[in-house]
Amino acid sequence: MKSRQTYLYGVAFHITGDERYLEYARAGVAWLREHAYERETGSAVTYWSGGKPSPPPDQRTTQDTFRDHPPPKIFSWKNGYHQMEHALVALITTAGLTGQHLPLYYAFVKPPPRERIQPYYFSGTIAGERDHPLPRHPGFSGRRVEFRDLR
Repeated sequence: MKSRQTYLYGVAFHITGDERYLEYARAGVAWLREHAYERETGSAVTYWSGGKPSPPPDQRTTQDTFRDHPPPKIFSWKNGYHQMEHALVALITTAGLTGQHLPLYYAFVKPPPRERIQPYYFSGTIAGERDHPLPRHPGFSGRRVEFRDLR
């Protein structure tokens, strides 16, 4: 949760310019640097329990799913795809806040009408598009779509 709050403060600073949010974001980054990584074992900390990193390093996985070791950081349905969704939202949000164009790649069985293509749950204007080969995925047509004016 701390990383999401830290990200939110960074976004709030970009939107408002309020230096207080930048201070909160920097404090969050400092906390994460100090607590999210266990230097002794080289492991990422899943959660803290009783002031100690938990669970033991040999019980941590890349998905941080611990049905038998509550409280779980995430549930079993939150897998790597869910984590990639967070990265995608961060990428689109950052491009929107900074006014950058953002290329996104799609794989279509049948390409939809152009007006139906959007940057995930966001909106934006298509600045350009082109075919993108997908040789390992027969039956799909790849499309590189560049968006601007992301919101």
